[in-house]
Amino acid sequence: MLRLYDLVENPVAFVMGLLYSMPAIILALMLHEVAHGYVAYLLGDPTAKVMGRLTLNPLKHLDPVGTFMMVFVGIGWARPVPVNPRNFKHYRRDDLLVSIAGVTVNFLLFVLSTVIMALLMYSGYVDHSVWYMRFILTFMSVNAALCAFNLLPIPPLDGYHVVNDLFLKRELFAPQMASQVGMVVLIGLSVTGYLGRFLSFVVNGMYNGVWRATVSVFELFGII
Repeated sequence: MLRLYDLVENPVAFVMGLLYSMPAIILALMLHEVAHGYVAYLLGDPTAKVMGRLTLNPLKHLDPVGTFMMVFVGIGWARPVPVNPRNFKHYRRDDLLVSIAGVTVNFLLFVLSTVIMALLMYSGYVDHSVWYMRFILTFMSVNAALCAFNLLPIPPLDGYHVVNDLFLKRELFAPQMASQVGMVVLIGLSVTGYLGRFLSFVVNGMYNGVWRATVSVFELFGII
């Protein structure tokens, strides 16, 4: 996460920070949304494909405010992929699969980047000032944060769909008022710092668990 006052105090460091953080953030947000659209397409809903959202063009996915928040606050979002559940054969099951697609991709990317970081460190490449090390570290944290954030059971996040599909059994999409209230709740939790502390706790737990598992696998196969 960058800080705006760094732009005045240390503009060079600020620009360098943008150079490695922005690609990591854009890639994580973009792949999250493409995963939603692609799984929906596989399950019979071509809406995202017809609207040109099954693309790696970041301009099709990024929300200006959400991207700004992701860079400077550490919590953000992309433009939601359009989904028409009427095209699903199994209404609730397919909505659940589409909902978890984005966070699943983020989790897999987090695991992959953690494994790559472990390989680099155990190979002796531990200079965190090198651009690719900074990129990988940012990519790790962004994907872990997106995974944890989007699983919160608050509309309009993916976690609400998961809880709704499994337990509440209400309409697939929360009413506009509920989504607006959910956004106000998320902003309030962010401003008060509770959301940041929660995400830090979850992300640290994810990192420690995946790192220990990675090291154990390395030891098992004699890599280290």
